[in-house]
Amino acid sequence: MRNAPLRVTPGGIAATILVLIVAAVCVRLGFWQLDRLEWRTERNRVVAERLVQPILPITSAGLDTAGLTFRRVELRGEFDEARSFVLAGRTYQGMPGVHVVSPLRLENGDVVLVNRGWVRAPDAATVDLRPFRVEGPVRLTGLVVPFFPKRAPGEPDRRTGSGEAIRVAPPTADHDAAPVWFRPDDDAVRASLPYPVADFIVQALPEEGTGAADASQPIRLGPPELDRGPHLSYAIQWFSFAAIALIGWAIVVARRWTTGEQREAVEGPGARVSPPQ
Repeated sequence: MRNAPLRVTPGGIAATILVLIVAAVCVRLGFWQLDRLEWRTERNRVVAERLVQPILPITSAGLDTAGLTFRRVELRGEFDEARSFVLAGRTYQGMPGVHVVSPLRLENGDVVLVNRGWVRAPDAATVDLRPFRVEGPVRLTGLVVPFFPKRAPGEPDRRTGSGEAIRVAPPTADHDAAPVWFRPDDDAVRASLPYPVADFIVQALPEEGTGAADASQPIRLGPPELDRGPHLSYAIQWFSFAAIALIGWAIVVARRWTTGEQREAVEGPGARVSPPQ
């Protein structure tokens, strides 16, 4: 018995092209996840090296940020509580809340934005910062993190665009809501302040030797996790999807071919084989 030929049809060509496109996209996404894994591994190495370096006192906001990100630093100064704002949509142990950001005026007059930590807010946006005000000089240890990203060219102003990046809840007699930023960007944040600020943010670190969190202050954030993340498992999933698409299509073609051979054996050599659809 001779092999039954597979007839090429427009439907078969279209299906084959579709399968190849799906497989190619899945493979590309798999390699993208591997690139992300490589980036994260390198970032973890840099963070680990900088976390063990000596604490760097910051006395001026005009520092070169090269090599400064993820360094531990020490700040001395006073908070400008009237200019504090919150970053909406931050969670802590599954609870909704915000991050509190306050300008810290250094002893030389320069200003650095400080992420003071997390505060619970049922709507993940509105919070009264009066109970968290700190009067007088402060001294804190923190981690240097990048400033807010710049707005892409052509992107609408996040203060007035449809996405509404900032809103100020009107104060009432019993509640003094802080300004809320949903999508802060470099230019918008700087424009909202009456003075220039440093090109970096300092994330206040938990104080060593402290026990339970002080309920009168925001819960300070720890250093970034140095795990590898889900990138490897995601890459394996994408490569698996590509293999499933290719192997599945090969099985469909093989079954069509086998069905055609069996039909020819029953109906005779002149029987025509139905092409894969």
